[in-house]
Formats: sequence, structure tokens, C-alpha cells
Amino acid sequence: VTNSPGVAAKMLGEYCLGVMLYFNKQLGRLHQASQAGSWDPFTMSCVSGKTVVLLGYGSIGQRVGRLCAMLNMRVVAVRSEETVAGLQAIPDEVVASSDRPNLA
Repeated sequence: VTNSPGVAAKMLGEYCLGVMLYFNKQLGRLHQASQAGSWDPFTMSCVSGKTVVLLGYGSIGQRVGRLCAMLNMRVVAVRSEETVAGLQAIPDEVVASSDRPNLA
């Protein structure tokens, strides 16, 4: 038995960002329209300026936070036992109203 913390953080952090972008950019909708040979106009939003709340700030949460910060997103991280240095601690109601809550 072995424990290798952080080994998959890069891959999983990128996966989390990809999933957020998938839903934000409505890629499923675009794919379905493409397969049907149709175009359904809609407004696509930007992630820049949005708030992402990371519930957990281990190696994966830190990676997601760095990637989101590069896209000019406001990153708020919460750990169960402490406030993360340099980031803002928030109450539960803020998590519920965030643009992109993320369990990492």
C-alpha cells in the first residue's frame, strides 16, 4: 500500500477546469447542433471575472485555483479545518451563490 499525494493533481486540476469550461461554453449544446446540422444561436458567457469557490484546498484544489486565476477568475478556497492563507474564508451561503462551486 502506498500514498502518493499530489501525483494526479495536474491532470485532475485540468480536468476540473475543462468541465467548468464545458458547461460555461455549452459545448454539449454546440455538439448536438453540429451533429444535427443546425445552428441554434445563443449568447456565450465568459469565465473571466466569475467567482469559483474551491471546497477543499489540497493539491488538486490548489491546481484548479491557479488555472482559474490565469483566466482572471476570482478564487475563493475553503478548508474544513482552517482558513487558507492569502485567500478569503467564506460562509456557506456564499458557496451556494458562487458562479462556479468546485469540490477539489
